[in-house]
Amino acid sequence: MKKIYFIVFILSLMCGCQGKDPKPLDFSGENKNWSANVNMSPAKNDKEIALIKLFR
Repeated sequence: MKKIYFIVFILSLMCGCQGKDPKPLDFSGENKNWSANVNMSPAKNDKEIALIKLFR
């Protein structure tokens, strides 16, 4: 019986981690000499599009 609960728990974790978020992810960072912005958008065919902007 414990094996069944363990298998169901593992399967629920695997299914929960496969969600596709339609919103883009935004990352930013800066230093006294530079700043950067990265925007990652989901795309078709299980690939992602990254837009990277570096500022001096």
